[in-house]
Amino acid sequence: MNPAYTTYEFENLFKIVEAKIVFCSEMNLETLLQVKSKSNTIKKLVVIDQQDINNNDAISLEIFLKSSNSNFKVKEINTKEQIAFIMFSSGTTGLPKAVALTHHNVNATLIAIEHPAVGIPQDMGITLGVLPFFHIYGFYQQIQALKKSIPMIVMEHFNPFDYLQCIEKYKLATLIGVPPLINFLAKSPIIDDYDLSSLKDITCGSAPIGEDVLLLVKNRLKLDTVRNAYGSTEAHMVIATTPLGSTINKSVGKIATATTLCIRDIETGKNLPANQHGEICTKSEMMMKGYYKNETATKESFTEDGFLKSGDIGYYDEDGYIYVVDRLKEFIKYKGFQVAPAELEAVLMKNEKIADVGVVGKPDQAAGEIPIAFVVKAEGVDLSEDEVKKYLEQFLSKHKYLHAVYFVDVIPRTPSGKIIRRELKGLLKKLTECKL
Repeated sequence: MNPAYTTYEFENLFKIVEAKIVFCSEMNLETLLQVKSKSNTIKKLVVIDQQDINNNDAISLEIFLKSSNSNFKVKEINTKEQIAFIMFSSGTTGLPKAVALTHHNVNATLIAIEHPAVGIPQDMGITLGVLPFFHIYGFYQQIQALKKSIPMIVMEHFNPFDYLQCIEKYKLATLIGVPPLINFLAKSPIIDDYDLSSLKDITCGSAPIGEDVLLLVKNRLKLDTVRNAYGSTEAHMVIATTPLGSTINKSVGKIATATTLCIRDIETGKNLPANQHGEICTKSEMMMKGYYKNETATKESFTEDGFLKSGDIGYYDEDGYIYVVDRLKEFIKYKGFQVAPAELEAVLMKNEKIADVGVVGKPDQAAGEIPIAFVVKAEGVDLSEDEVKKYLEQFLSKHKYLHAVYFVDVIPRTPSGKIIRRELKGLLKKLTECKL
């Protein structure tokens, strides 16, 4: 679980998983003590970074280990049924769901990400642990480091200066990141103060990113390759990756090993041929068993023939490259046209005056919805609403034009980099009400 969750968020998740023992750190101990006081299932908190705690509610890890049963025997299990991990989907719509992953799923994923087609370098040297470990991407980075005996430099919090200093000091050759990190490397002026010449390969995952930003960071840092990775917690890590040596950065890559992919028509459910847009659906030994204690959500997530629905709209081309257009539920319906926020965001991020951007639809009586943008200006620049609108209009057709631009200090994102559009829509509602 995300250690930064509030009492309310923890309470909702513990109602699902009904944990008996919770491992935590001193940082969130007070929050979890409040949760425990209201829980019928939590018996003990084990604090991993405090040595002198031992009471009815919480004990140190050292005391816990000493009091554990040394005669523990491993049970025989059905690896395809026994749950190994429960992780939580990012919760960009509604409450997070508990994703149940079996031992078989974990083994299949560990085999798949070792495959040359995935392209994870076998001689990574030191790796940088900046991605959240409760997220599937950072979770498997952690497991890979343990499995391969690779030293990992763990950052407690992201600090741009510490981040760059780590790359320089430990001469890192490979980075994995999410869009905010890649945007930072592509555009921040402080990059030039550090020697990042050791970097050869960067992979971006977890959320959409424009081709132009990838090319910008590739050229700026003189990288051999920049690559995309596409996956989800439900699909259990990886669906597609850009092949090593490929220069096609608009795509999220080619399908991962041991995975079957099809594009399903949203209305009819029929399989579509190349270059036709539909929902991306996959099947593999990696995909989740289902949502823990949520049969309804599990049933809705799979097709009748057992394919996992991604909720993403996309297509593949004649060469097998996969393209993600947008989230199924995030399309803006403007006068019958489907406008993909990710497309507008990718274009706007080409503008060097824009540090970050989020696009949402605003209800409109005449059009249904109209596209509006929240923009974070790059440091020390002047930028007007009209300038942003005209910049976009150079690239896209009229039904994709922006009807309003709001300047903000930050775009709300999940720890994995996905834009939290419900927060932007909430802000839009407040701004609209203020004007009225």
